[in-house]
Amino acid sequence: FQTGIPQITNHPNEASDHRTDIDKQIGFESKTILTVPLQYEAGRPVGVMQILNKRNGEFDEHDLEVLEIVAAIAAGSIENAQLQRDAQMAAMAQAIGNLSHDIKNKVTPISLTVDTLRPTISKSLNDLGEIAERHPEVAAQIGAATKWLTEDYDEQLDIVMDQVKAVQDYTKLIADTLKGIITEPELVPNDLAKVLEPQLKELDLVAAHSGVTIIREYGDIPAFSFDKNHIERAVYNLPNNAIPETPAGGSITVRTYSVEEGEFPAGRYVAIEVADTGKGMPPHVLERVLRGDAKSTKANGTGLGTRIVYTAVKAHKGLFEGTSSPNAGTMFRLKLPMPTSN
Repeated sequence: FQTGIPQITNHPNEASDHRTDIDKQIGFESKTILTVPLQYEAGRPVGVMQILNKRNGEFDEHDLEVLEIVAAIAAGSIENAQLQRDAQMAAMAQAIGNLSHDIKNKVTPISLTVDTLRPTISKSLNDLGEIAERHPEVAAQIGAATKWLTEDYDEQLDIVMDQVKAVQDYTKLIADTLKGIITEPELVPNDLAKVLEPQLKELDLVAAHSGVTIIREYGDIPAFSFDKNHIERAVYNLPNNAIPETPAGGSITVRTYSVEEGEFPAGRYVAIEVADTGKGMPPHVLERVLRGDAKSTKANGTGLGTRIVYTAVKAHKGLFEGTSSPNAGTMFRLKLPMPTSN
């Protein structure tokens, strides 16, 4: 059915475009077929509605009119549900956007405090050093008392600043994802394994609590340019989603490798694969995940995690691929093009 025009086919086996092999495969004989399009009010197609094998006689124009009415009602219901979902997503995006602004305001004083502490601590340590020089009898005590602070304070303050920035970036990423915005990535040369490992360490305890093991298989990948924030979030979300779907005793393998020869997408890419030994997912669910339109099946799920992964791949102009088999697990692959300058 390709024309978008209602069709009555009372002798399908005689029609040149009828797939008789499908009847043979499913063991069902199509004797009469009535087909009408499902269309939104503006005319955009949604799908089709079909009725097979009228109980008595053949389909006629009256049957066609009845099915067109049913199809119009069904299409209207689908459109209303979609509009409601879009409105909910818009409201959620607005709320997250406001929340992002509030979080930024909340963490800004932390940054200002760190900026104040750093020179203050440095000056205090210098003053103590001068006192130790003037009073050698207490120099050892001062040195012992300030040893940790002297050696670690700058690094510890850097960690605080990095985490503040991470919170701000992640909140913005969530807001942009809900709005469907794919921002231009900040491509910076980095070591992929060093970026992935902290994310997996955060999940090790969660996985262990469920009896699941996270396995690392990091390939020998040259440093290449990618957006650290996008990739961190993507690689966190995929294993995090896989843990509850993987039975105890199972595993989740995070694998990285590169194909440097050729042209993208056949070559010149870095791949990140996340494969679990879980229960798998139906083809239609996998297809929705890969196009960034997943709906969570968990009680408190939002489907946001897989959308973040999809957004990360699209931001890098890469490919999001996957396979799944019932009771054999699921594998997702992020293919990121390697910039030609590397």
